[in-house]
Amino acid sequence: MSIQAQIEQHAATRSGARARLRTALDTLAAAGRLEPPQGKKLWDQTAQPALPAWITVITDLAPATNSVDLDTVFWAPGISRWLREWTRISRPGPGIRASLQEINTWLLEHLAGPPPTVAREERSLDIFGDEKKLARIEASSIFAAHRLSPHELAYERPIPPLRAARLADRGDLLLIENQSTFDSAWRALRHDPSPFAAVAFSNGWEAAFAEPILHVTEHLQLREPPARIWYAGDLDLDGLDIPLTLTANLQTHDHPLPYPLTSAYEAMLAAGTTAASGPIERGVAEKAAEWLPQQLRQETADLLITGNRIAQEVLDRAWWSDPTWRREVLSGARAPAKSSGDAE
Repeated sequence: MSIQAQIEQHAATRSGARARLRTALDTLAAAGRLEPPQGKKLWDQTAQPALPAWITVITDLAPATNSVDLDTVFWAPGISRWLREWTRISRPGPGIRASLQEINTWLLEHLAGPPPTVAREERSLDIFGDEKKLARIEASSIFAAHRLSPHELAYERPIPPLRAARLADRGDLLLIENQSTFDSAWRALRHDPSPFAAVAFSNGWEAAFAEPILHVTEHLQLREPPARIWYAGDLDLDGLDIPLTLTANLQTHDHPLPYPLTSAYEAMLAAGTTAASGPIERGVAEKAAEWLPQQLRQETADLLITGNRIAQEVLDRAWWSDPTWRREVLSGARAPAKSSGDAE
């Protein structure tokens, strides 16, 4: 669940969190990592999707490992300084003890000086003979604050690049939720991109991560970081929740926040092309609509409450080719939406 945990860092109490939790549980159940209860009475049906009252976590996934006696091991300085506290507080099992001993062996082999920094999966293969293991244990207690770090093991986490069309060497960044709309937008802008440096396809929840945005200048080889970030997505629960979560994640990095592309949302609401998606509770709908400017929030909340959504594909290539929508961008950004954690 490490990917889910990273995405949900600021989203656990946001709209759509229940659906994402159910998806994560279903995925883990299908993989044999947990067992949900069988009886319907053991599921919370007060809201949808239903959630189990409890789950059985299956922990015996690997062959039994002989417990490592930590007192018989010579520990590298980078581990010995926190080892006692870790064993007392975390009470680690044999699996993570064995993993730590493998890391210790690697650290001892490089006491004279760290090797060149490589990608996480490359270092994982070097230490464990398993390129995926390091990613699996990064969320464990041995990588908590003031313990092990990527720096000590001389690796960097791979940063997933945005799927982007580079239009110029400087300017704003336009984030689009859906692939077909991204395709129409960059084709419409490619011959006259101002004021955009790039259009990026956020691929749904991938846009909730801060890291691709933080490194977009290097990935796209722009002359300078994008002056502003604009976002447009579906008018539904996820389409509004994604930029809210991205906003909260970027705030932790003291990074400029995204702006809603108001002209796009105004056009979607004006088109009135709705589809049924299931009613949303009023409080959830109103919180999701906080991403939008004040004048669009009530209409959007009402749309969700009545069980409808609007796909951003209503903004076809002809709409993106009309320069009218760019007036908003050229005239200056409106204030970004507040994170739900902001003070009133």
